Amino acid sequence: MRDPVKKLIVGSTFASALFMLPSISDAALGDSELKLGMKNDDVKQLQQLLKNKGYFTYHTATGYYGSITEKAVKIFQSSVGLPQTGVFDRKTYERLTGVPHKAIAAQPSANSTLKIGARGKEVGQLQSQLKSLGYFTYPSITQYFGTITADAVRKFQQNYGLTADGIADSKTLIKLKKVLNQKGKSTPINNKTEPTQAEMRLTIGSTGEEVKKVQTKLKELGYFTYPTITGYFGMATYDAVKEYQIANKLSATGTVDFTTYTRLMQAKPSRKEKQFNVINLIGDAAELLGTRYQWGGTTPEKGFDCSGFLVYVFEKQGVSLPRTVALIWNAGKQVDKPSVGDLVFFETYRPGASHVGIYIGNNQFIHCGSSTGVTISNLTSKYWSERYLGAKRYY
Repeated sequence: MRDPVKKLIVGSTFASALFMLPSISDAALGDSELKLGMKNDDVKQLQQLLKNKGYFTYHTATGYYGSITEKAVKIFQSSVGLPQTGVFDRKTYERLTGVPHKAIAAQPSANSTLKIGARGKEVGQLQSQLKSLGYFTYPSITQYFGTITADAVRKFQQNYGLTADGIADSKTLIKLKKVLNQKGKSTPINNKTEPTQAEMRLTIGSTGEEVKKVQTKLKELGYFTYPTITGYFGMATYDAVKEYQIANKLSATGTVDFTTYTRLMQAKPSRKEKQFNVINLIGDAAELLGTRYQWGGTTPEKGFDCSGFLVYVFEKQGVSLPRTVALIWNAGKQVDKPSVGDLVFFETYRPGASHVGIYIGNNQFIHCGSSTGVTISNLTSKYWSERYLGAKRYY
């Protein structure tokens, strides 16, 4: 199969946005907005901030600014009386964070509370401490208190019964120090077949066989979607535990206490089919952007071909697709105009349907090309519009 080399154009980078936004002048900020098509860590921060406020509903922040993120921004803009552009600009940032652009540039004093906008060694130390406990997941220590740091602080506060406002006040910092001291003195759960009620408390930062057992069971029940069982209790495990607790009317702490552990180990997989969710489908596909092409490939680790990519992401939504493009074409329900989540087909290197992708809105589709890997292309481009066959639905 041949197709042109297409690259995801992310436009101007949102240079230091959210992490470095306070240093950008009002004039320059307008050229550094986040918008449709971008893919970077700044987008992931925006998604997390929108998720915290209930606007971004996909279960993880993907780092790709697609139609789902654009819609979330538009809904927020509408709710606060801003023009519904779907573009994350300075005014939207200020309304979303509640902090004026110029005001957040102020440096905290040595003994001040740490919050969004703070910079310096104290913030770096806070990030290092939170990282050692598994809360701060950004790859590097930035010494800037942005939304990722605030979210890490908030999760720590939630786990230890503090006011979960994402602000590192004196109570939070004292508690953090105590937890770190306890961690240094703690010992692993013993090797008994089952832990006792007093022993059982798995939370972010925990490691070992009990964590593996929890992850394995959550994966069996469809909550833990990370590709491998790691034995490390990070944010993926935290989110899976919390989702399980909510579904089973337990206290949604994200921490595995004795009650959660007991219920989880006794749980059996439901025979009920998983409900198809278009938003989750697109989010799962977007997370795979950049995955390499591999003829016959069906996994992120080895790579995908175009149909293998679709089989993989649809299976996560409980939908089984045939393995080849031709069979997928024959199985679908024809639609006149594609909607988000529909498949779009093309005639490329041979007569009939020979290439396929997922429509994501705004005339864009995500697919795995032989020369690009998983990428996003435009239906209206000359190459794809001349080869377009039609769209079909599978849910």
